[in-house]
Parts: sequence; C-alpha cells; structure tokens
Amino acid sequence: MRPLIPTILILLLITSYCYSQSDTSWTPPFKSYKETAMKLLIGGNLQQAEDENQMEFTRKFFEIGIHKTVTAYDWHHPSAMWTHGLSVEVSPGDKTILGFKYGAWGEFWLFVLGLNGIYYTDFEKGNFKIRPELGIGAHPFKLTFGYNIPTIQNSKFKEMQKSNLQITLNILLKLKTLKREK
Repeated sequence: MRPLIPTILILLLITSYCYSQSDTSWTPPFKSYKETAMKLLIGGNLQQAEDENQMEFTRKFFEIGIHKTVTAYDWHHPSAMWTHGLSVEVSPGDKTILGFKYGAWGEFWLFVLGLNGIYYTDFEKGNFKIRPELGIGAHPFKLTFGYNIPTIQNSKFKEMQKSNLQITLNILLKLKTLKREK
C-alpha cells in the first residue's frame, strides 16, 4: 500500500508538467487600451437631515453634470478609472436647495474613493461642504457613502446645517471619446 502513494505523486507531477506547457498561438480577446472621454453624470443621493423641530428626515437630491474620464481597459483585469467634473445637485421641495459641486473619484477593482466640494444655496443663504466618499463601483455605475464636513457659514444655513451622512448613486454615460491610446 505504501508504494502506491509515491507512484500517485509521480503521476501527478508528470501530468501537471504536460498541461503546464505554454501555447504561443493563444491571443487575448481584445487589446488593452486607455480612453479619455467626456461623460454625462446623472444620479441622485439621499442625505440625513434635521428639520427646524430637530426631527430627522431624508432629503433627496437629483444630480446632473459633465465629467472628464480616463479609463484603462485590460482584458484580464477590471477597468481602472479616474474622473473629475462639475455637476449640480437639486433638492426640490418647499424650499429648493441647489448644490454646485466639483467632484473627483477613482475606481479600481470595484473599489471607489472620491472627494467633492459642494456649495449649497437657496439663493438667500449658502454654505460650503467637503464630502469624502467611499464605496463600490463597476464602470459606469458607482454607489458610495459620504460624510458632509461643514466648513464656512454652516450655522447660517439651518436647512443644511445638520446634513451629514449621504448615500449616492451615479451613472456616467459617454458623450464623446476625446482620445484612445493603445
């Protein structure tokens, strides 16, 4: 029974060697390339907020903008992407609130990390917030969780003073390819 184990090991080594030889006729399904494009950003987000009676509620924003995106496509890895651009967040309601935003994020291996600067206003008062984001993405979609960090004039704009946590879903739709490199 004991001589059987070394014989099996030798057979496994021989067969693995036979299957490990390289095949030079194989070609990848497509060539790797890098693309720079202008894209339309559409999406929305939900913000944790408080009303004048200190009651929590969820404020809804819709977003539209334009982004410049650089994406690296490779046949054996998920695409890696970097994007930045301008957009407007709109929260319709009793009092419409607009957020003028410059945002940038990177995506690699389904992991998204971003940073935004947003100026919120109702055209009477306004404040500026910085929002770091972390989440998941599979180009062209991203789903992130962010935290609105208050900066200047936060106490004067009561509607946005306590808007902290946020969930965002964005989609990038290609408008025009600017450059494509092999």
